[in-house]
Amino acid sequence: FLLIRPQQQKAKEMRSMLAALKRGDRVVLGGGIVGVIQKVSMVADKDGKQVPGNEVDVEIAPNVKVAGSGTGAAMLYEL
Repeated sequence: FLLIRPQQQKAKEMRSMLAALKRGDRVVLGGGIVGVIQKVSMVADKDGKQVPGNEVDVEIAPNVKVAGSGTGAAMLYEL
């Protein structure tokens, strides 16, 4: 129990960080690439309300965008 609890807390923090991603956020992708989120896909939940989806477009250089999953964003990048 004592070993599982910190892992669950870390996973909960990661889920909340991914749910809060928005356009303009600087992120570090899983491979260590730093970029700026340009677009977050929106999907309808079970109540028909629009919520952030799992796909994001990240600009890694001027006019160079990559598409990927939100889970690929390892962390927010703050200067």
